[in-house]
Amino acid sequence: MTYEELLTQTALADERVIVMTAENRALVRNMPANLGSRFIDTGITEQCMIGAAAGLALRGRIPVVHALAAFLSMRAYEFIRTDLGIGNLPVKLSSFVPGFLSDGNGPTHQAIEDVSLMRGIPHMQVFCPADEQDLLLMLPTIWASPAPPMCVSIPVQLPISTPTLSKSGRPKL
Repeated sequence: MTYEELLTQTALADERVIVMTAENRALVRNMPANLGSRFIDTGITEQCMIGAAAGLALRGRIPVVHALAAFLSMRAYEFIRTDLGIGNLPVKLSSFVPGFLSDGNGPTHQAIEDVSLMRGIPHMQVFCPADEQDLLLMLPTIWASPAPPMCVSIPVQLPISTPTLSKSGRPKL
């Protein structure tokens, strides 16, 4: 089962689940067709997405929001801290492409401080699964939790390449 399949299954079983994205559909490509109006793409507006998610949570919904880690943790930080953390709202953050994994887009899209920023938010619980299997095992419990806000750093599976070694046995850079 994939992330998208598990989220679709969860959302179809619970009409309170609302899936949101800030124009980052890599993990949720097929969800608009499956969820209709319970799928919301706010465009490149991470702050507005968090504000809307907070409003939905206050009305009894369970928002599962998606954005690139750099923009979710930094661009929307104040909204996450104030609306979700201080408000202790059950919004589930899916932080995608953490760390240096967005090498093609340069340093503006890299999030080496995302976990530390999220850990400093009141009530926020942060999860960093090692791989997709670990992720899929923890998500049902995270999504079912009534509170507090939670942030999951989504691991990206990259092709593994064997480095060329120097005569000393160290990787050549």
